[in-house]
Amino acid sequence: MGTNWKITGFSALFGLFLCMAVCLGYSDRAYAMEISPSGVLTRYDVEDGVTQVNLPDSVKAIGKEAFMGDRSLERIGLPKGLGSIGEKAFYGCNHLREVTIPEGTAAIGDSAFSMCTALKKVNIPKTLYKLGNGAFAGDTSLSEVSISSANPFYICTDGVIYDKGKYSLIEMLPGRTGSTYQMPSSVSYVAPYAFWGVNRLKALYLSQGLKALTPFSITNASSLEFVYVPSAVSGIQEYAFRDCGNLKYVGIGNRRATVDASAFKGVNASVVKETGVSQPAAEKAYMALGGRVEESKIEAEEAKPSKRQSSSVSENGKRVVPGNSASQNSSSSDSASTSGEGSGQGGSSSSGNGSGNKRLERPWGVNSPYKELDRSSPGNLYGIGRIVDGKTLIIPVERQ
Repeated sequence: MGTNWKITGFSALFGLFLCMAVCLGYSDRAYAMEISPSGVLTRYDVEDGVTQVNLPDSVKAIGKEAFMGDRSLERIGLPKGLGSIGEKAFYGCNHLREVTIPEGTAAIGDSAFSMCTALKKVNIPKTLYKLGNGAFAGDTSLSEVSISSANPFYICTDGVIYDKGKYSLIEMLPGRTGSTYQMPSSVSYVAPYAFWGVNRLKALYLSQGLKALTPFSITNASSLEFVYVPSAVSGIQEYAFRDCGNLKYVGIGNRRATVDASAFKGVNASVVKETGVSQPAAEKAYMALGGRVEESKIEAEEAKPSKRQSSSVSENGKRVVPGNSASQNSSSSDSASTSGEGSGQGGSSSSGNGSGNKRLERPWGVNSPYKELDRSSPGNLYGIGRIVDGKTLIIPVERQ
C-alpha cells in the first residue's frame, strides 16, 4: 500500500512537471533558452531539425548573438512586445527565410541579420527608428525589404534602404539585381558596410552630395568593377573599398582629394585610379579596359541644383535648413538661418532670444531617431522639421 502510494505520487509529480514544460514551450529543450529577469533573451540554441521557433511574450528584447550561427531555423515568430534586436542576434543563420519585425520594435542592432544567405523576406514596422550598420550584410538572397509606409524614418527603393529624406544611404541589399547604381544627389552620407556582400553591382556612381566616403562603406562588393567619385568628394577614408577584389577602374573628379592608404586594401593591384577626371573620360578609360557602361546619368545629376546646397528647399511643405562645411568656424555655423514648420511651432532665429523662435541644435547623428526640439538649446539644430504625434521633431541631416 505504501509502495503503491509512493509510485503513484511520483508519477503524478512527473506528469505535472512534464505538462508545465510543454505548456511553457520548452519541452526537452528547456536548457536552450535563457531569459534575463528584465526579459532579454540572451541565448537560444535551436535543436537540430527544428525549423520554426515562436518566442514567448515574456521576451522583451533579443540580446547580442542570441541565435548566431544556427543552421536549421527557417522562421522565427517574434512577440508583440519586442522592443529591440541586438547586434549579430541572427548572424549566420543561413537557413532563415523570412522575418516579420512586430509593431513596437524600435531598434535593430549592427549585423543583426548579417550572413543570413537564405533570407528573402523582411517586414519592418512603422515603429522602427534605428537600423544598425550592415544589418543585412551578406544576405545574398535579399533584394527587397518591406518597410511600412507609415514609418517616418526609413524607406526602401530599388533594393536600397535610405533614411526618409534620402540624405543617408543605410544599406544596399546584397540580393539587388541591377548591375549599375546611380546614387541620388541628395545622399550626403553612406553608412559603414552599406555595400557589404553586394555581388551583382558592377558600376557605381557616387553622389554629388557626398563630401567624403566613410570608412568601410563599399567594403566587399565582390563584383564591382567601376566607380566614379564626383568632384564634390574631397576624401576617401580608411578601408572604403576594402576587398572589392574585381575593381578595374576608379575615377576621382577632385584632383586634390585625399585617399587613405588603406582605402583600397584587398583590391587588385592592377586597378587603375585617376584623379581630376570627368565622368565621360572615366567611362572611356573603363571601356578601354574591357568594361561596359550604361547610358550616362551623372551629367544630368550634376546639372541639377542640389537640395542640400540651396538656401532653402521645400519638402512636403516644410523647409530644409541649409548646411555649412565642417571646416567653417562656429560663428559661421551660428549665422545659418533656420525655418520652422509654421506658426506656433518655431520659426527662424539667429538670436536665440526665447521669443518663440528657436535656433536648432547641432546634428546628433545621421542614423538616429527623431529628436524633440529643445527650445532652450543655445546650439544650432540642423535637419528637416516635422510634426509627429503633436510634437515638433527633426530628421537629422549631416552638414556639408
